Amino acid sequence: MKFDKKLKAIIMIGISVWGIFLIRNLILEYSYPIKYKEYVYKYSEEYGIDPLLVFSIIREESKFFPYARSKKDAKGLMQISNITKDWAFDELKLKDSNIYDPKTNIQIGTWYLSRLVKEFKDEEFAIIAYNCGSGNLKSWMSKNYVVKDKEYKIPYIETKFYLKKVKKSYEKYKQIYN
Repeated sequence: MKFDKKLKAIIMIGISVWGIFLIRNLILEYSYPIKYKEYVYKYSEEYGIDPLLVFSIIREESKFFPYARSKKDAKGLMQISNITKDWAFDELKLKDSNIYDPKTNIQIGTWYLSRLVKEFKDEEFAIIAYNCGSGNLKSWMSKNYVVKDKEYKIPYIETKFYLKKVKKSYEKYKQIYN
């Protein structure tokens, strides 16, 4: 009789621990979703970018809302500016595409991110430039506000927080999905 009670208690504790683990994972997956994965994986592979970084940027830029629009008129999932859109349409030979279309937006955003990684040879610098523009980052680098040893004195508060948020999301995505 005593053995049965102990066994039941052990089983109940085991089920409870498993349930907590399952709920925790569901909450994390809900908080750090993998949406539009067919486009993210396709263009991440094509442009040589970690898809988890792309998901992190989408999460922070638009919270996966395809019709997001910023105060500065950046649009869609990856918050593409009109200048970047026009440049990408020309470079990628896109025709009559809608910037709010997830496929188009993710293609342009991933292409642009890959350009920044190649230009600055560093993912963190690319994240900074994605938010503030490569011209601003180059200016800050020339003034030693942003240097190779990652000691940042980023003049824009928004960019400073953006970098922290994207890096945190990126770490969470790697923790959950790797």
